[in-house]
Amino acid sequence: IVYGLDGNAQRFIDTDAQSYLNLSVPEGIICDSSNQLILADRYTSKIFAMSDGNQQVIHFRGDRMKAPHYVCFTNDQNTMIVSDVGNNTVQFYEKNK
Repeated sequence: IVYGLDGNAQRFIDTDAQSYLNLSVPEGIICDSSNQLILADRYTSKIFAMSDGNQQVIHFRGDRMKAPHYVCFTNDQNTMIVSDVGNNTVQFYEKNK
C-alpha cells in the first residue's frame, strides 16, 4: 500500500502468492530516485522494481544473491547494495546499462 502525505491510500499492490509478482517473502523495500518501488524477495532471490502498475525483475551484473534482505542505492543510483541473509554478505551490484 502506498500512502499520500495526507494518509490516504493512493495505490495498492497485490502481493498474494498467486499474483503476477510471485512474491514469497518480500522483505527489503525502498524507493529509488525515479519513484520506483524496489522489493527484495528473500525466497525467490529476486529484486523487483515497480512503477505505475508495471513490474520487472531488476538484473544486475554479478548476480550472486541467495536471500536478499535489505536494499539501498548509491547516490548516483548506479550501484545497488544488498544485504544477503542467505550467505551472510553485503553485496554490490552495478546497474546494467
